[in-house]
Amino acid sequence: YALAEIFILPHFGMTKQQLGIASGASLHEIAHAVAAGGAFGSIDVATIMKLTRVLMLVPTSIFIAIWWNARHSQVEDNGKRKINFPWFMLGFIAASVIGTYVPFVSSYASLLVDAGYVFLGMAMAALGINVNFRVIFKQGKAAFLASFLASIVLVALACCASILFF
Repeated sequence: YALAEIFILPHFGMTKQQLGIASGASLHEIAHAVAAGGAFGSIDVATIMKLTRVLMLVPTSIFIAIWWNARHSQVEDNGKRKINFPWFMLGFIAASVIGTYVPFVSSYASLLVDAGYVFLGMAMAALGINVNFRVIFKQGKAAFLASFLASIVLVALACCASILFF
């Protein structure tokens, strides 16, 4: 979708700032938002908007977890309620705080990024090993259509908001 957005958005008559805001708000990957921002001449705006959206994942995920648990939590055999919480968010927050405030971490940044790529590759391989291609081909059309429509709605809302407010 990122490539299509880079070609389509400039035809909406938006300013560079509006294009950066719309691309940062609507594209799903940070790299895509940066690439689109670079293509539109608004890389800083697109990057800040995308990182702001990423930052909002923390409170949004915690809020959804609390809301979901209030309505759907299950009582285990021992009488305690099972709480579903996005524990990875604590790691996300810790990594942000450590990366920002611990001075010596910057000297290890490239090593940590390389390690992150290795772990991400291992996780992706593990996911790929467990893929059932029959199920994907059978149910993939509906998932693709839902993803496509959600992306269209997201782009439309991002463009409208950037035009109305910026």
